[in-house]
Amino acid sequence: MSSIGWALAIPGRRRGSSFCTTVTVKKTSRDDEHFKTLREQGAGKLVPKWLEMDLEALTGKVMALPARDDIDLTLEEHLIVEFYSR
Repeated sequence: MSSIGWALAIPGRRRGSSFCTTVTVKKTSRDDEHFKTLREQGAGKLVPKWLEMDLEALTGKVMALPARDDIDLTLEEHLIVEFYSR
């Protein structure tokens, strides 16, 4: 878990699964300096089409699971498979 994990509430989380639909910063943590900076600097950031972000409410929502074409990283999947098949 990241260093800010203590400040997150994940109401849609299912047991035994890392998938969640919504991530919200707890009300008690919203005035933290880290999240104030996030509000200021996050306004110009691009958000993938399968995510939704509300900086004022400090919430993020997974609108759909991403398809391979939705991920903007150059990956060589065969190298990952080769590494883990050792």
